[in-house]
Amino acid sequence: MRTEMAKVTSTGKQKKTKHRSFSYSSAALLFAMVFLIQIVLRSVDFALASSSYTDVSESISAELIRSDGSASEYEGNSFDVPHEGDTLILTVPLDSDRKIKNAALSFFWYNAAVTVSDKDGTVLYTDGRESYDSNRLIGNLLCIAPVPDKDWGSDLTITIEQLQNVGMGHVHALRIQNVYQAFNYPIIGHSADFALLIAVLFVFIILSVIFGVYSFRYKGMRRWFWFSVFIVSVAIWILGYSRLFYVISDSVSFCSRIEYFMLYIIPITALMYFGSYTTDAKGKGYIRIWVSAHMLLMIISCCLAFFTVYHISTLFPVLHIMILIPAVCISVKMVKNYIQNKDNVSVTSDQKVLVIGLSFTFIFTVLELIRSVADGLISNPGVVSKFLLSQDLAPSIIVMLVLSIALSSTLQIVNGIEKATEKLQLEKVAWIDPLSKIPNRQACSREFDKLIRKGIKDYTIYFFDADNLKRANDVYGHDIGDELITFVAHSVRNTFEDYDGFFGRWGGDEFIACIIGNVPPENPIATFKENVKEGNQYHFFPFRVSVSYGYASSSSAAPRGPMEVLEEADGKMYEQKRSSKEGRADNNI
Repeated sequence: MRTEMAKVTSTGKQKKTKHRSFSYSSAALLFAMVFLIQIVLRSVDFALASSSYTDVSESISAELIRSDGSASEYEGNSFDVPHEGDTLILTVPLDSDRKIKNAALSFFWYNAAVTVSDKDGTVLYTDGRESYDSNRLIGNLLCIAPVPDKDWGSDLTITIEQLQNVGMGHVHALRIQNVYQAFNYPIIGHSADFALLIAVLFVFIILSVIFGVYSFRYKGMRRWFWFSVFIVSVAIWILGYSRLFYVISDSVSFCSRIEYFMLYIIPITALMYFGSYTTDAKGKGYIRIWVSAHMLLMIISCCLAFFTVYHISTLFPVLHIMILIPAVCISVKMVKNYIQNKDNVSVTSDQKVLVIGLSFTFIFTVLELIRSVADGLISNPGVVSKFLLSQDLAPSIIVMLVLSIALSSTLQIVNGIEKATEKLQLEKVAWIDPLSKIPNRQACSREFDKLIRKGIKDYTIYFFDADNLKRANDVYGHDIGDELITFVAHSVRNTFEDYDGFFGRWGGDEFIACIIGNVPPENPIATFKENVKEGNQYHFFPFRVSVSYGYASSSSAAPRGPMEVLEEADGKMYEQKRSSKEGRADNNI
């Protein structure tokens, strides 16, 4: 028994060591692949997008008309309209030498009413005022204004009106391109994000369903419920961040609100997930405080947006600070714990993978901060610099974080399955007789206890004893004796395995079986006799196998305990054995 348990334990440890090493390597490789794929896809985006449009931002002249009626030349190319009542007028020259067939002027705009008109005053595009007049937030959208052929060689006028004091009005990415390419720009210009989104959504949906279902079935998996909500929120945010929302919906206000709302939901679900790892009361208290603060901030922002007081994104600076503080604290604590206990078995493989992911996430975050700072410092970037500055890593950062948690959570499941499998193997050794391969006495005793706990009253217990086992061992050797035990066990299994109940080796040459319900007790005996008879015909034992038996029953009319019924069946079996030896009864088994 001890040898078998040692083998199972040793094998389990070897598998775990091999699995952990593979997991760490796979995690690092996966994160590196995501980074490389992101760079490659964005390189393709940059090449395709750059060749499909003409950037007109640098050729635009701008005039800012303030709410008091004063006008001034607008300096810079960010095209922000910061104050309610201000109007920014952009003049876009159309160079006839660079005429594009079926051209369109496209740009992204935020939180302002936008009108595009030609030199004759003909309105080519307008949006935002209708939302304002109906007391709704204006939102964000991709503007696509068709450029008539007659307007080439003249100017287009973009009027940006800041009607609401709910956030800064802004336009960017002004370009002239084919109208069909303009409509496809959210996908063509964001194929990296789109590819990541499709892959992430596919994995996220599967994981969210698995983790969500298991979270309600098992208490220890509650953290995965929060993870499932987290990954769904992230997927929706990526959909809005990449402006792919507008491919499936033309509701500007709805799409922008959903995108921004997800940014309030994501940190709450992330905190709840990471908080599940915290065991001390002090740490859990801090998590509750931060979750409550985030929920309060979300409620305030949503209320202000609902009553069109401020845009839902107005409090984002506060949100970013509230995200940064616990993120740094949690990351530092987990990395510190890993460094201090990396050689300790208390640090599980899923925690190690999570640390690897957090490290990659931190690196990506630093790269994004450097890129953002450099973007503000470099006014006239070259081709290489322009490409590097265009690499928005925010989606990759989020994907890295999600992958970290996904791999860690998946590894938890795998480790749980391994532990469960090892436990089953150990239980098999503990509850299964190694010679006969059927349940042992301890397993049968456990089943008797179940009968008592469940209050089962109708059952029959059978007791079997292999005749002349000692003689078989003494005359023919213990190998033949072991074969006899195995043969009888096989006969018991074939007889009782289809009945509702259990069977097992009680000890030595003794076997028992129990049938639950009102089954005629003679029926299994007849089947058992046929099994033994068939075995005697085809099994080359140097002697005829015989088995003594006895049985007794309990019923609802006369209920008895299992041990009392077993004792009666045992007595009947020994009575049959004595009768057979004395020649008073013929043992036909």
